[in-house]
Amino acid sequence: MDRQIWITGTAGGSKRLLTRQANAVLKHADVLIADEHVLKAADAYGVPRKAKRITLKMEKLRGILDECIERNIVIFLPLDPGDDPRTDAILKITSMMRPALLPGVGIRSLITARTGIGLSDACTVKLEEHTNLVQLISAHEKLILFGKGLGPFEKELKEAGLPETDVYMIEHPGGDDERLRKGTLSDPSLMMNDSDSLILLVRKAKLKKPAFKGELEEAFGNNELLMTEEVRSVLMTLLAPGLQETVYIIGAGIGDTAALAALEAGDGHVYAFEKSEYANALSEDVIRRLGIRNLTLVGGEAPLSFGHLPQPDAALIIGCPGIHHELIQILESRNPGIRIVIATKTIESAARDLDLFEARGMKTSMRLLTVGETAGGRAAHKLRPQESWFILKAEYQA
Repeated sequence: MDRQIWITGTAGGSKRLLTRQANAVLKHADVLIADEHVLKAADAYGVPRKAKRITLKMEKLRGILDECIERNIVIFLPLDPGDDPRTDAILKITSMMRPALLPGVGIRSLITARTGIGLSDACTVKLEEHTNLVQLISAHEKLILFGKGLGPFEKELKEAGLPETDVYMIEHPGGDDERLRKGTLSDPSLMMNDSDSLILLVRKAKLKKPAFKGELEEAFGNNELLMTEEVRSVLMTLLAPGLQETVYIIGAGIGDTAALAALEAGDGHVYAFEKSEYANALSEDVIRRLGIRNLTLVGGEAPLSFGHLPQPDAALIIGCPGIHHELIQILESRNPGIRIVIATKTIESAARDLDLFEARGMKTSMRLLTVGETAGGRAAHKLRPQESWFILKAEYQA
């Protein structure tokens, strides 16, 4: 008998919301392909212990499927397939393998049924410790969260001045003990919840006027990690964030380049990826003071932290040595028409990146930028060169 491939989802992280079909295929799975955090919860969803567990990597999915000779393969997504942005790409990859799509109980449909609020324009996010909740609320008037509750974010939410944001919390969704609670972010009882919940936030408060580009240097101070103004300017010229585009800044550092990209993007949105907790803490403070609303900081290792964020129209990679090949593949799988800018400090890395881009048929260009400053007295000024940057741009020709 030929193998069967199923594509289903966790229905917002609650096994109670799985359809009977989804429950059935999970219990008979020979192979489970899912994100790492979903694989850790596989036993709780009834997946057999003998089932082979494989981390879902979009750029390697076709090869993974070809290598698996077991009969029943389940691709298990954290969201319902209808809400997960990777579904269309997965269907294309598996189109010759006769996949079966099993939609569960849609999160948006469930919340709308309980609250009566239309959610076609809402953003859906899994609530985790590194989630920058203030930036997400600032960027979206309606925000759907699923996780353990808002308690860990109480302090930063109060400091952000968003107490009048409406909260709709569905505890134990899909269960006999399901309960809908309503309130605002100023309600302490909603902060104390620690059960699996679906949470809808509807922002009503007016936000601080956004920053101007001229305020960036003053806001970040003389931090030694601050990129020079000349380098940032070249990067923005090549990246050219569109007024309604989604932009990824990978290796964002203390966030100065990401902040400038957000101001350039207008109604677009910038996601800044940085694994340094120190850098992210500094970025959060500055971005909050400047009132930049369309910038979300994402902690953790890229590309694992891409999660279920919107597909990027453009991406800037700063540094990140050793993972350019993987990043380029994943970015291209999320948007085959993406434009990519890379800033690297070594000619070897630049040469490898050029080969990667040209092998994909992309139009490429490269610049070498060295910025220096002088120091000295009246008699003589000596040039103190800063580190040089090789800056590459690649895009598909129309």
